[in-house]
Amino acid sequence: MLHAIRKLFDDQTQPKYHFTPIAPFKYNYDEYIHQCALNNKAELKDYFKRCFKGKVVEWNGIVVRTEKKCTYIQCTPTDTEINNYDVKLHLTKEAQKHYDILFQENQVVKFRGELEDYGISTAHELRYLNDETIPATPGLTWEYYLSIFGRKGHEAQALYHATFWKGKQIELRGHFRDVIQLSLSASRNGSAELKLAGGFTECRQEPLAVFFPSAIPEMIKLAKQSKPTDEFRIMAEVDERTERTHTFFVRAMIGPLSSATPTRLGFQGTFFPEETPQPAPAQPVQILPPPQYSPQYQPTDQKVGYVPGQPQYSPQPITMGPQPYPPQHPQAYPQPQGYPQPGYQPSHQQYQPQQSQMAQSQYNPADPTFAPPPAAPFTVPHSHPSAGVPQKDEDIPPSLPGQGYQQQPPQSSYQPVSSEAYQQYPSLPLQ
Repeated sequence: MLHAIRKLFDDQTQPKYHFTPIAPFKYNYDEYIHQCALNNKAELKDYFKRCFKGKVVEWNGIVVRTEKKCTYIQCTPTDTEINNYDVKLHLTKEAQKHYDILFQENQVVKFRGELEDYGISTAHELRYLNDETIPATPGLTWEYYLSIFGRKGHEAQALYHATFWKGKQIELRGHFRDVIQLSLSASRNGSAELKLAGGFTECRQEPLAVFFPSAIPEMIKLAKQSKPTDEFRIMAEVDERTERTHTFFVRAMIGPLSSATPTRLGFQGTFFPEETPQPAPAQPVQILPPPQYSPQYQPTDQKVGYVPGQPQYSPQPITMGPQPYPPQHPQAYPQPQGYPQPGYQPSHQQYQPQQSQMAQSQYNPADPTFAPPPAAPFTVPHSHPSAGVPQKDEDIPPSLPGQGYQQQPPQSSYQPVSSEAYQQYPSLPLQ
């Protein structure tokens, strides 16, 4: 039977838990120690006792074994490697009477219970709760619980420090001890041990060391002149986590707090939680006035000179009457000009139209004295069969350049003809 149960919960059938980072959190000293404590076992025990013991949870799993006083459940996904169960569920006296009905082997169940203890190499212990009126703690899922108290969660301090905390700024409050002024590097000119003030944190005190910046030498001077009872507020940047101590880099400090006028020193851009960063002054927006147009001009584009909240055009009145025409370019249609090339000679004789009898310079349309003589009209000889007959457009030869005659429109519908032509064409009128 035991062999069949182990085969049932083989890795191929039961999914394994994969470690994932914990849920979002606030950056403060308490949370830092919870995730990056040096003495992890002692810190976890204290952390579980303060924040998790007695919390109501509702998880899923498969019943591996059931007894009168307790039931062993393998949760989904499983985190166990030694045992084949993750949770040891203690039954109440009332539940013990019907334990064989409530939980049966190989049964998939959803169970509720109160957290009693966490396990490292053993199972996590819960007390069975059958009261549906008590709600489960929101967000306290099995996966979230394992990210802190699971098998891989015990070894995640270095991962949490490198991933979430290194370079972050948190507030510390305490007293300086053993201040040493020594040029450790180009950016650090001394160090000191920091003992946290009473009431600042609920976590266990772990060794803390701070480094002072070389850019602000007044910090280490103020720390050396302070008394062991003087308390300081410090905004520190998380630096390193070694096997024996946590190190921080001081960004700003205020103290001694017992003084009537505490001194504040720090880098520009570093603020304490109650301090509100002042935003940069806004640049004034320059609104240009609308353009002033002439009284006789109105823009056709509505976007010209438009300013929100102001009239679009000039308030000057418009005078009605003839509007002057805008000046035109002397040559309305520019003529294409060729690009002269040196040594270019045309391969054929270009066509040059002959000038009229009067030079163009002598012709003036405004002065009829120098008007050119009218051209002789084109007439058909009387010997032609169609003499005196009105000619069609296609029968009249076009005027060629330089021949001295032009096509004239007919004066009337018919032309008079001679008697000889009338005998041949009786329908034509006589002269």
